[in-house]
Amino acid sequence: LGPLLGNCGIILNLSRTFPPKFSHRHFSTNNNRKTNASLETVLKRTITPIPTLLFFPISSFPFSMSSSSSSLPTPSGFSVLVSAATFKFNLAHFVAYKGFRERLHGHNYKLSIELFGPHISSDGYVLDFGVVKTVCKSVCKSLNEHVIIPRKSDVLDVRDLEGKDDHVIVTCEDGCVFVFPKGDCYFAEIAHSTVEEISLMLYGRIMEGLGV
Repeated sequence: LGPLLGNCGIILNLSRTFPPKFSHRHFSTNNNRKTNASLETVLKRTITPIPTLLFFPISSFPFSMSSSSSSLPTPSGFSVLVSAATFKFNLAHFVAYKGFRERLHGHNYKLSIELFGPHISSDGYVLDFGVVKTVCKSVCKSLNEHVIIPRKSDVLDVRDLEGKDDHVIVTCEDGCVFVFPKGDCYFAEIAHSTVEEISLMLYGRIMEGLGV
């Protein structure tokens, strides 16, 4: 798989959804005898996809097709889109940079991956997408229900507190201090826990898992 993907391209899609929000609407009816007022609370799930595309180009792009009446079309490349219900995770984070820090909050993330190859193998496949599914599922599982800690941040001081119960102390530029159980943290070699940098991290981990 590694040598094959070495000549391939890849698109990685990562989207997140925001937590449920409450919307309040007030309805009033006046029939000249009395006024009936009621408060309706509507639970709305706000879903805002934020796709991040990472493309590792191959020389044969863009795809071109040539065909004749006596033969099948001859593509210059093939693509395989791999997605599964297990390609998801939830993660707590806050973005911080000079002069700014978000409140601690979380998102639900969903991952899909599209791989490109210049040819298909003798079995008729571009690649064994079962391997891709295994790797992506493992990566998502390792992040699920964790607080992501960006190791390369220039505004966060991250220290491990060794002891009976290991904890991580995160001191922010504004003086705010977070203490997390070490087992609840995912340490990432990124500067900001944005969806863009998380995508870059995922790209590296998936490529490593695929042996590329």
